[in-house]
Amino acid sequence: HDWIRQDQNVNYNPATGYGTNPTTTGRPDPRFGQILIFTTPSAAGSIYFGGQFEVTRRFGDRFQLGTAYTVSKLKDSTNGAFGYASNQFDLADEWGPSLDDQRHTLNVDGSARLPWGLQSSLFYHLGSGSAFASLAPGNPFNYVGASNRAFPNATRVYIDQSYLYPSRAAGFTNIKRNSLRGNPIHRLDWRLSKSLSFRERMKLTGIFEVFNVLNYQNYGTYQTNTGLATFGRPAYNSNLAYAARMLQFAVRVDF
Repeated sequence: HDWIRQDQNVNYNPATGYGTNPTTTGRPDPRFGQILIFTTPSAAGSIYFGGQFEVTRRFGDRFQLGTAYTVSKLKDSTNGAFGYASNQFDLADEWGPSLDDQRHTLNVDGSARLPWGLQSSLFYHLGSGSAFASLAPGNPFNYVGASNRAFPNATRVYIDQSYLYPSRAAGFTNIKRNSLRGNPIHRLDWRLSKSLSFRERMKLTGIFEVFNVLNYQNYGTYQTNTGLATFGRPAYNSNLAYAARMLQFAVRVDF
């Protein structure tokens, strides 16, 4: 179980669920701001279901082909230790897909020994869309905290109705936690190499590699702030796993 932060000094209107402005509403002791308590509620936790399948076949001494497929489901109630709940008044509604939830993953690899001492290999990766969290541009619970959590009724966003659920505590419809899904990931990499031996214990290997051969547009980040006009659109991610086509030359010396 992960710890969850809860605000013990929340002044909120029970009719709306929104917090009152601390600049106009007095605190018992104005020297203190937000007072947090770290708890592990019974609704916190995670569960993983998965199945893995792998097949490898060698064709003589020149060709080899392998494939691996994983189907899985990961659900939890927090995004990590000491996280903030989206609605601290209804922790049971925090149960949902994990940010690491990716239902389907397929990897296919092949290698071949070619004439003139060349070796070639291909690797293809297909992954279904990962889960992403939706955030509001502000925190209604006393206007304090480090997380944009609640969804204000002044923000209009068009999303799939399957992402919505009736909140047991609030009495109105909320976006499910981590319910947004990104686009699938496609990636094809190719490698060509040749080795030359010098003397008895020295070998020189030239390597040429192409990553994302098909130059498929992969996105690992999306704009999840509902208060922005770009909500739901892909955002820049510097991780090389999502980069455009790249070429690489390398030389390796073994001795």
